[in-house]
Amino acid sequence: AQDATVTLQYLSAVIGILLGSQNISKNEKEEYLDQLNAFSKHVLDDVSKPPATPPPSSVNAFGTWKP
Repeated sequence: AQDATVTLQYLSAVIGILLGSQNISKNEKEEYLDQLNAFSKHVLDDVSKPPATPPPSSVNAFGTWKP
């Protein structure tokens, strides 16, 4: 799909269908959905962080690197 938001909507629909078809109580389904939403939020926050930069080295490197 060219538009990621449409793909995300289809993914959400599939999750809803799979979870809705389970033979468990409505409360359990809602708990699972809450857990999935929390996990998605955690992943979103994790990938949205800027990459960590390594601390500068206090030791000067020297020499010639050979493969």
